[in-house]
Amino acid sequence: MELKDILKKGTKAKLIQLAIDTPDFNREGVEHKTLTQEDIDTVWERAKEGGWDRELTRALYKAQDIEAMGLHTRGVLYEALYYLHIFLSQLEKTETILKRLEEIYLVDIDKEKVLHKSDKEMGKDIDNAIAGLPISRGVELLDKLFKTTRKVAVKRELTKSERDVVTFNAYRKAIGDGKLGVYMVITSKFKDYRLFNKQLANEGILLLVVDNELLVTDVLNCLDYIDYTLDNFTKHTPELLEKLNAMDKYIYLPSKEDRVVMMDYLENKVLLPKDILVKQANGKMDGEDYVLVEKGYLLNDCDEKLIQLLDEKEDKLERYVKYGE
Repeated sequence: MELKDILKKGTKAKLIQLAIDTPDFNREGVEHKTLTQEDIDTVWERAKEGGWDRELTRALYKAQDIEAMGLHTRGVLYEALYYLHIFLSQLEKTETILKRLEEIYLVDIDKEKVLHKSDKEMGKDIDNAIAGLPISRGVELLDKLFKTTRKVAVKRELTKSERDVVTFNAYRKAIGDGKLGVYMVITSKFKDYRLFNKQLANEGILLLVVDNELLVTDVLNCLDYIDYTLDNFTKHTPELLEKLNAMDKYIYLPSKEDRVVMMDYLENKVLLPKDILVKQANGKMDGEDYVLVEKGYLLNDCDEKLIQLLDEKEDKLERYVKYGE
């Protein structure tokens, strides 16, 4: 339906949607305008004639809130990706060091051909394995960030385990907040119209289903290799692993417990379920032209109490916008 037809014959829902989707409808200073002042006046006149001008006002007001939430959510998702990049760089450095040592010590573990060396020789091999690799300052920066910006002040030095996984924990919090934000944005809709901007919603969702998905896959591949290799070192050359653990200033070696927790979280809470990927690949979007991501995935980090509050919020939002309650 063309614009002139919507203005003349469009239903209340279509006209409210037009107003929400048009930045210049209730804003000044928009460079590329799509509506004339006459068009805007026409919508308001029809709203007053139909008795839904107050609903239109409330819908525009809440749509601005949802847009602000969408912009914030996009920023949080970029923050999550930043943390994951840092974490991946830590893992890749660890992977490189372990591969260099694996070639020396785990000659053929299937045939139990393992090399054992003196303490001095092992120290030299580890120094050679580390040589040439950059020392990342990202962990130190995030260590300070963790101490100074969290609600609960950290008045003690972080333990080795806490320091090593600070980037992962920062990512975990940010990605959980990001998924929650995406859910709150794309559920701000009613049967006949929505309050969110489709393009902004898609940007946030694509950060999840493309950028984040690819990075998480790389992280899992690194963790899987590190887990396998460290298990072999533990079994066949525990003396080498002991020397490596003493070099924690230069190499990040996640504990077995941390490896299990991180892989489990990424596989079961962050990677998209196959049915969503198939739906997306086949273009099955339930009649919408923005990507649909299911509630079960977006809220899998939330407890039941929060999910209940979100369900109540959706009902309250519609009652407020439509009836002013």
